[in-house]
Amino acid sequence: WSRFERVLEYNQEVFQKKMPAPECDEAGALSGLNASAQHVRKGFEAKGYAEVTLFQKDEEQFPERAKLLEVIADCLDRGHRLRDIALLTPRNSDVIRVSGWLNGAGIRFISHSSLDIRTRKITGEIIALLQFLDSPIDDLSFASFLMSDLLQSALKHGSVLVTREQFQSLIFNARHEGRSPLYKVFQERYGEVWDRCFADLYGTVGYLPLYDLISEVYKVFEVFEVSPENEGTLVKLLEVVKAFEESGNNSVKEFLAFAQDEGTGWDMDVPMDDDAITLMTVHKAKGLDFPVVVVLLYDSGRRKKEYYVDEAEDGIRLLHISKKSTEKVAYLETIYNRERLKDEVDELNKLYVALTRAKEEMYVLGVYDKERGEPTRFLPDREFPPGPKPTVVRKSVEPKGTLSTHHHNKRRIYEPKAGGKLGLIETRRGELVHAVLSQIEFVGQDLAAQLNAAMGKLKLLIDPYFTASEINSTVRAFLSDRGVKELFSAKPGRIVFREKDFANASGLLYRMDRMVVDPDTVTVIDFKTGGDELEEEYRGQVRNYMVLLRQMYPGKNVRGVIAYVDKHVMREVK
Repeated sequence: WSRFERVLEYNQEVFQKKMPAPECDEAGALSGLNASAQHVRKGFEAKGYAEVTLFQKDEEQFPERAKLLEVIADCLDRGHRLRDIALLTPRNSDVIRVSGWLNGAGIRFISHSSLDIRTRKITGEIIALLQFLDSPIDDLSFASFLMSDLLQSALKHGSVLVTREQFQSLIFNARHEGRSPLYKVFQERYGEVWDRCFADLYGTVGYLPLYDLISEVYKVFEVFEVSPENEGTLVKLLEVVKAFEESGNNSVKEFLAFAQDEGTGWDMDVPMDDDAITLMTVHKAKGLDFPVVVVLLYDSGRRKKEYYVDEAEDGIRLLHISKKSTEKVAYLETIYNRERLKDEVDELNKLYVALTRAKEEMYVLGVYDKERGEPTRFLPDREFPPGPKPTVVRKSVEPKGTLSTHHHNKRRIYEPKAGGKLGLIETRRGELVHAVLSQIEFVGQDLAAQLNAAMGKLKLLIDPYFTASEINSTVRAFLSDRGVKELFSAKPGRIVFREKDFANASGLLYRMDRMVVDPDTVTVIDFKTGGDELEEEYRGQVRNYMVLLRQMYPGKNVRGVIAYVDKHVMREVK
């Protein structure tokens, strides 16, 4: 175990001495915790620190607050950094309370319990707008966006004097008069606002890729200017959309369904080198460890269940079981005890997670009501009282440079090209080819297996117009070309970026298909399907990339290449 000896001794005291008490021996045996063995790693002997402090519950004074702040101050005085310290507590409500204590003391921290951007108001407002654009007859979604802070802020920023109350009145009257869809009523009454905020989005949804549609929403409503406090959320939403597209999906409807799932990927990224305390629930701390951990535990009674599940041969039944009924019916008592035992095992496992996150020092603050219950009765306060703290080698906090962010609101004009309009089918084909190429970092010995894995990851099993085998064949022929292979081969010191976004000094955002960074050269490759009729436009695009890369890599030679996938042609851009 990569934990100091005193921390391991504390865990052994809890799980091998305190927990095997008769009343919890069965739960301890089922969880396997009271039989777990932990061995001290060489060099970690006679090191570390652990202490327990207990408090009687006082919801007016919160005596545990003073102890918590005292522990933090002492750790900092002895040389620990803020980022060495983690605060763990069982419930989100406790996290909120502790957040207030840290804020009040002016202590920098990062709370991991509110990182999902779907919980942010601005994300919900943008989702409501997408729901309307996907289904214009969805009056509820359109009404929700009309009442949003985002729309009001954008209108005020553009000096459009239409209030939320006016929109509310329109919604109420339309519903009262039975007029639907709501957006048509809105068009009649507020045509200027419609043209300014909705007309272009309404006309391009279904034609633009999802990422470009969200980018247009950002520009139309000038989100970075009117809501700078939500910059991190807005950038993360773009990252989620980009990852969603790379998985082979691109429709608004699919994305809205994805947003309702319980899947991961929506959490804000936490800077690992930021000097701040980590504050999280015990559940989120699974698999993590920290030099110093402060665990704040509150006794809580066993949750009463309204119903118990009984699985029998003839089906599943939901039973309402009271403690009194178990005294009269043995079968109900069996079910009741079985579920109680499951709950006990679950609580013991949570306690194990909480008490095994510390590597060097652990401080456990237990709060009980009138008498010690669970989990404070398992805490060895007599064996681990406060005592002399270990010496810490002072760790300096490296100063970090800052990078200013810029966001532009220049609107793109979508109109047919002089050389003819690119069909939607060919556009979709190009998107599929780009998606597959973005999955290939280097070409290995078994290219066919790589492409099959990429297709599987992107779920490109079939498309309304193109089969997976057709896309696979196109990409395989392209990557088999000798000139192409050179830019897809692994070499010493070579780093590859795929579908990477970069911003220039003016804040303009560029997404480069493939960038190959070698020790002395940087090469940007722009993939194109179809013909070369628009090559001059393509060259201008690549030259913009090259200007940006020369600024980023001043000591390297910068090359630009247009790669025509269907033609197997690589053309250098000067």
